[in-house]
Amino acid sequence: MKKHEWRKAEKELYLPKPKAEFVDVPEFNFLSIQGEGNPNAPDFAERIQALYPCCYSIKMGLKNLKLNNYSDFTVYPLEGLWDLNEEGRKNYSQSGLNKDHLIYTLMKRKSMKHREIYLSDFRKVEKSKLKTVLRFQVEV
Repeated sequence: MKKHEWRKAEKELYLPKPKAEFVDVPEFNFLSIQGEGNPNAPDFAERIQALYPCCYSIKMGLKNLKLNNYSDFTVYPLEGLWDLNEEGRKNYSQSGLNKDHLIYTLMKRKSMKHREIYLSDFRKVEKSKLKTVLRFQVEV
């Protein structure tokens, strides 16, 4: 079977045009990890570093099983959902965003809330060349 490559098969979902557009996004299953706090803290990077090996282990484990209907795939980019905890919401109007009060879910490929999709790995790519897709749920 041909390898499933998200950059080609789901280009409109993950590689949008420069101008905002509406897209219908189906539900997907994800492997995710949750946390709270400043994304500049070491704990955040440690969570990401725990997520990536899990995804690649699943990919390689399935590939090595040599199942009849298995189709190899490219691992999807990291996605993030962001919110504020109760204290952060309470104080936001007076003091603005305090990153220590962020709540996040980091995932590799379900629900469509305000989402960031990181096409570049911040550990390997120069800051000025990082690419991120912002996706918002819209009701019409």
